[in-house]
Amino acid sequence: MPTQNDMIDYIKNMKVIKSNKELQASGNIIETKQMTISQENYVGPVAWGSATSVESTVLLEDKNKIKITPKIKKEESIISEKPKHENIMIPTDVHDLNEERPYKLTKEYVIKKLKEYEKEELQKRTTYEKKTINAYDLVGCIRKSYYAIKGIEEKPKPNSYAYGEIVQAMGNACHDIIQKRLPSEANELKIKITDIYDITINVRTDILWNKDVVVEIKTKDVVPKNPEPEHIVQAMIYAYLLNTYHGYNISLVQVLYIARGKVGVEIFDVPITPDYMEKVGNKIQRYTSSLMEFVKQDMPPPMDHQYISTKSCMFCNYEYVCKQFKPFTNI
Repeated sequence: MPTQNDMIDYIKNMKVIKSNKELQASGNIIETKQMTISQENYVGPVAWGSATSVESTVLLEDKNKIKITPKIKKEESIISEKPKHENIMIPTDVHDLNEERPYKLTKEYVIKKLKEYEKEELQKRTTYEKKTINAYDLVGCIRKSYYAIKGIEEKPKPNSYAYGEIVQAMGNACHDIIQKRLPSEANELKIKITDIYDITINVRTDILWNKDVVVEIKTKDVVPKNPEPEHIVQAMIYAYLLNTYHGYNISLVQVLYIARGKVGVEIFDVPITPDYMEKVGNKIQRYTSSLMEFVKQDMPPPMDHQYISTKSCMFCNYEYVCKQFKPFTNI
């Protein structure tokens, strides 16, 4: 590190250098050349820092060499830019690109791939041991619940509906949007009832609006003019379980419909009455006890059972096994 005296001595020894034009006017011969100076034979500002190799201009005047402070060339900074990738789509799922594919997409190929998904979902459900029932079971066909509990394999029909995944995804999206936008007291409130009925009941409410109102969300192609009875009963089941086992006092159930086609919403109100609650409670008791009795007997409920529904037979994946039993045999 240079001392203050070193700096003062250096400044005192500095000479004023005339410009090239001034030297030419005075008749002096000027020669300019490049040479390399190391820190050993050069004393000046550059030497005060770290050692470096620099280029210096030497002016020859009367054959006396006069050293001047060299100008240090700055190295150009090189910025390496990463290559830009434009219009590159990252796949959301990994597919086997070695599989045989058509040259271009066709409707038949799309339907085929959608049906493959349906088969995968059926296989998952078949390997899952069903030990509880939900609100969909309680308002649906008791035979379907029986086959599910018994672990019977589901088999899609040759003309099975191929767009189930799309319809389900649209319904889930509608549920998510409504639940996110409405300032309800609770969404997806889980209600699990054990040791009361012959089988555990496990349900979730779509919306608990407040301590008095529960809302069930349904998606349809078009908004219906009237609510479907099973949708009302499903909402009533939530109200009954909350009031009976969790200390609520639900006095109103609402069914909120969302149309998938021409988008729109409609809400239907159904006031709670003691008579409604009694009927719902009796239905839950009879359904669960009857279902587990048939499971114990290893025989499906007969087709004349009060909780048999043929409304969705054309979409049911248990139809193949359901036809093997006499339709009106009771035990």
